[in-house]
Amino acid sequence: MKISKEKFAILSDAIARNEAIASTMAGYIEAGLTPERFRWDCLWTSEPMLPAGFVRSLYGDGLNDCHIDTALRSITKTGGEW
Repeated sequence: MKISKEKFAILSDAIARNEAIASTMAGYIEAGLTPERFRWDCLWTSEPMLPAGFVRSLYGDGLNDCHIDTALRSITKTGGEW
C-alpha cells in the first residue's frame, strides 16, 4: 500500500467514526451498487471528519485513485464483489 501509515490511520479513524456508514452497506447491496461505490462514498461522507485538504494531500503525495481505493478496501473490508 502506497499510503503512509500516518495518513492511513487518519483515514481509517474518520471512516470508523462516521456513524452513517454502519447502516448503509446493506442498502448498497439491496440497490445493486458496487463495493467500489460504497468505499468511495465512505471516503466522501467522512471528509468533514478529516483535516482540511486531506484528500487533496493524498494526491499530492503521488497517490492515484487505485492507491486510495486499495486503502479504502482495507479499511471497509470490501473487495470486488459483495
